[in-house]
Amino acid sequence: MALPVSDFEKFEIYDETSSDLIDRHKNLIKLMKIKFSEGKNFFLYLHYEKIHTGIMNSVLKAYTNFSEEYFKNREKNEERYDKLFEKSETYLKNILDAISDQDLTKDTLIVIFSDHGISLGEKMGERAYGAFCYDYTIRTFGSFISSEFQSHLITQQIRHVDFLPSIIDFLGIPFDETFSHFDGQSIIPLFYNKKIPEEIAFAETANPLSEKMPPKKPNTKCVRTSNWKLIFNEYDDTKELYNLKDDPNEENNLINTEKEKSNEMRSEMNSILNQK
Repeated sequence: MALPVSDFEKFEIYDETSSDLIDRHKNLIKLMKIKFSEGKNFFLYLHYEKIHTGIMNSVLKAYTNFSEEYFKNREKNEERYDKLFEKSETYLKNILDAISDQDLTKDTLIVIFSDHGISLGEKMGERAYGAFCYDYTIRTFGSFISSEFQSHLITQQIRHVDFLPSIIDFLGIPFDETFSHFDGQSIIPLFYNKKIPEEIAFAETANPLSEKMPPKKPNTKCVRTSNWKLIFNEYDDTKELYNLKDDPNEENNLINTEKEKSNEMRSEMNSILNQK
């Protein structure tokens, strides 16, 4: 495997299963403070992977997507995940404390987000994530923290692709027109109680079905608004339509009764796919 070492001042490989991420990341924060002590700007990305590692060892390696033992023990699955999440909360508190201790809160934008959710046994056929496009895996959380923001809960749908343009907007970095435009939009106006249009969200994954490895090409796609979601399962040519407001657990498929909404959502999906 070729390593991209040429463009980095320092390149390290570490074992995520045994590393103390709290100490490792606190040291990186201290290093940023030292290297950029003269008022220079910096960007630091910290990835907490212990939930992933825990699920990999206790779920992905122990069960298949069709193991009845997993899906019949919802309470055990919840307890397992809660313990992993509690450790992530301890990690986050330590990191936020380290940022404060290094006096980096005044002119810093802190963005905290998760990349995906996880199954706790809701739907047979997905014991973790990556098989379906239901809300328990694609809904996540995000938090933008700055001394300029008041505490404010955003209830309209936003997307991961909105994060980067929001950061660029907040930092006042001009967009370079020689590059492709962002897929998302800045959500910064929402932090100041201003309105922006809600954009449709698109997600896709590659359902492995009974195979050990997922296919290379995505075979499960969905589009979502705050109130509706359309899922297209290409592997068996089935479609699902859910009214998320009335049916947040996605249990009542309306594909055969809400034809107009189904056609509207399918048109949105086709428009997105044609742009790819």
